[in-house]
Amino acid sequence: MGNINLYKIDEQKQIDFVAYLEKKYDLIGNQHTLNKVVNKRELSFNLSFYLNDSCQDKPVEWNWILEHFEYNRISTRSNPRGILLIKEGSEMFACTFGFSYFIADKYCDTDFAFEFARRIEYKEIKTATLLSPSSKRNKAVNTYLNYSSLEFDSGESFAKIKVKADLPKDFELFTSNIEIGHSIKFNTLQDSVDSIINILTFVRQSMLRDEIYKIPVYNKVTNKDEIKKLDQHFSNDIEENPLLINLSELDIVGATEIFNNRDSYFDIKYRRKRKTTPHITEDIITAFIEEQGLTLFEGLDKVKIVSYGEHVHTERLYNLIDYVDDKARCLLSKGVWYYFNDDYLEYLKDSLEDIEVAYDPGYDFSTKIHNDFLKRKYLKESNYPDYLGKSKDEIQKKLKDKYYKEYAYNLLMEEHYKFECLDRFLIQINRSKVELADLYKDETLFSVKIGNASSTLCYAVDQSLTAAKLYKHELKNDLPKVEKMAIWFILDRRLPLKTCNGKPNINKLEMLSLKNKLDNWKKEIRLLGYTPLIRINYFNLSC
Repeated sequence: MGNINLYKIDEQKQIDFVAYLEKKYDLIGNQHTLNKVVNKRELSFNLSFYLNDSCQDKPVEWNWILEHFEYNRISTRSNPRGILLIKEGSEMFACTFGFSYFIADKYCDTDFAFEFARRIEYKEIKTATLLSPSSKRNKAVNTYLNYSSLEFDSGESFAKIKVKADLPKDFELFTSNIEIGHSIKFNTLQDSVDSIINILTFVRQSMLRDEIYKIPVYNKVTNKDEIKKLDQHFSNDIEENPLLINLSELDIVGATEIFNNRDSYFDIKYRRKRKTTPHITEDIITAFIEEQGLTLFEGLDKVKIVSYGEHVHTERLYNLIDYVDDKARCLLSKGVWYYFNDDYLEYLKDSLEDIEVAYDPGYDFSTKIHNDFLKRKYLKESNYPDYLGKSKDEIQKKLKDKYYKEYAYNLLMEEHYKFECLDRFLIQINRSKVELADLYKDETLFSVKIGNASSTLCYAVDQSLTAAKLYKHELKNDLPKVEKMAIWFILDRRLPLKTCNGKPNINKLEMLSLKNKLDNWKKEIRLLGYTPLIRINYFNLSC
């Protein structure tokens, strides 16, 4: 009994895929044709097999220990790779052998496998790999025991599932264990080309059935003009907010999990320049790109990452990035742009509606309020020793830097509304000093942020979650009691959000990254035993 890894090749990439195989692989023998009668129709399947058997010697990473004991260096030989290409009508499929799935995955129809997954019955769910954009756990592998339902939460999308299919007793094509990602992996009961064609025929027939399961996944963006716009926005955004880049440690290639940092080391390459590192991080990547005199976006396109481990694999850095475009509601993953599908967005919407949201117009802020505050501080502090010998303009500039918008806002909340200002108040945690929150009142810790973009506002979400974890697990009982963890957004916009039941509707924010983070924050805050709260106010709402 063997296994097959079945891909469907994207119709728009078929020519490029064949061209790649003809360049990098050897065509073994001539094409063969198998004829099959399916639903009283005779179908012709054209088959060709491509083999790459370079068998290059690769040095073993731990040769240094052999050298220490005066033993000769050793090497290992790369595994041969094979691809069976199947054509029927306008459709093209590929069965991969060895590590050739890395190649087929780049040219595949990414919707194919999950379209099949929605239409077959399951006896048992064994594992599910879920994607959670903008969460610190952006990919998670869940395992189950005796479980038959596809379980997922808001803000999550499936990257892979491993299931036990509910098959007829006399079924003889493959076993019930199936893995589904970009490809479908079957355990075959007979090793033969005829068996592969029969399995492919079964899959195609299954596609004609009605959907049984709702499975939120991402839909690929195919319009070239739209992709060009997304890339341009991405280019502008990462230059301003490089922390939006997320180098994923877990990838799904076909139906195989690839852990990028397990038993591996990496080369970062640009032309003839190379840096070897035991792991890849944003800081290491950014420093290398800057050393080459490239912009960050140029580096993503031109820099390559070579990973050495169980196999040697080279990728453009661009293909290793996870990034969310808020306005277009799209995700960049493995070099491909995807839309968040309706199932995903609906679950996210319902989850955010479950969070308590409050608005008090008395807490709105503006440039005028900030300037009035700075004038009062000038009258009070201009004669302080720190400002001796300085001009009025110099003093005003220093005061504006000292009492920046958020700090001034927090002080005003303390002055007029009896909040306790914790801004700049640092608490010692082990060897680090941490600012837990900006304000405290009525057993609630508030993280305050002024802004109009996910990249700015997400900071408050991270701060609030960090504070909740520290309060729960690290801090002593000499701090005030906390029942609620609150995020306070002072939105820099001229029009207020539309309301729902008299409260601001945060689903109307065109900030998908932020909404994904809020969804994850809500769930984690509740697990820690606190009540999540969002306050909304506005900066320069009517100025």
